[in-house]
Amino acid sequence: MNLAAKMSACITVSLALLGSAQALATTLNWSGYQWTVSNRTGGPGPNNFDDRNAWVDSNGYLHLKVANRNGVWSSAEIRLANPALSHFGLYQFHYLGNPAQLDKNLVLGFFHYPTADVGPDGTNEIDIEFSRWGQDSNPLGNWTVWHMVPNQYTSHRFELADPAGKSTHRYSWQPDSVDYQAIAGHVDAYSSGPLIAKWSMLPSDPAATKAGPGSTEYGCRSLIPAQCIAQKPQQFMINFWQFQGRVPSNGQEAEVVLTDFTYIPNGQLPAASCQVNAWDVRTSYPIGAYVRYGNTIYKAIYPSIATPPISKAAVNPWQAAAAPAC
Repeated sequence: MNLAAKMSACITVSLALLGSAQALATTLNWSGYQWTVSNRTGGPGPNNFDDRNAWVDSNGYLHLKVANRNGVWSSAEIRLANPALSHFGLYQFHYLGNPAQLDKNLVLGFFHYPTADVGPDGTNEIDIEFSRWGQDSNPLGNWTVWHMVPNQYTSHRFELADPAGKSTHRYSWQPDSVDYQAIAGHVDAYSSGPLIAKWSMLPSDPAATKAGPGSTEYGCRSLIPAQCIAQKPQQFMINFWQFQGRVPSNGQEAEVVLTDFTYIPNGQLPAASCQVNAWDVRTSYPIGAYVRYGNTIYKAIYPSIATPPISKAAVNPWQAAAAPAC
């Protein structure tokens, strides 16, 4: 995506989330917390957020739906109510299903968003987002930290797939860093596992921030953590919505399922000793790297820089391998 298109997409994502009037609030209980369910029209998108599109099933799993009722499309959004504002700590959810199956016009967001007294739209936000922003060629995984200056951010994009149908996604928000992990399988917040991807937004260390496969865009110009990373408590939200208000490209309703949510005040990510990358034809991996392709894990064995397989056959420079031990 060119720079102009990228900036347009990112600004669209952060349209004022709470700019329109909300009807009498609906609430639900999930993972030991109370959540307010949105019933409003507005950003991001814009979208119609309908409180019928979020519910908890008999297993305790959260369902979020993009629905079509008599030709009117609507999306889903919930906001943590207790506590209404949250601060530094570890935030995690378990996803059920393969995120790679999400339609290119849809967005799943898991994020902190500022109240008016903290800062305007386009500042302070901390995001996990699954979306291709309307284009099949865009990576699905998006991790973004918005700075104190409006519409300045640092973002890391990566390919995200989990054919096994279970994955863990989390970030640790600290005063001087935001650390992200996507993990194959469901693990608790104190445990590690086979990494699909990881990234640290370290304002004081731009080289480290840009390390690893994937793309890192822009950066915090001041290199001062207090100007690059939100320092005040914010709203925590989860939403499933239509990019730029577009209906799904396949014309079908869509639903995502999150089995649980964890918040650990002042918590940090556990150390990870291994990594399994999601296969991405645009990325080169060093010798010894592990990549998940379909239901098989491959290891790069030759040459020193290898490109993942593009067919079902396991051919050099790759060989099928067991998952690395964590």
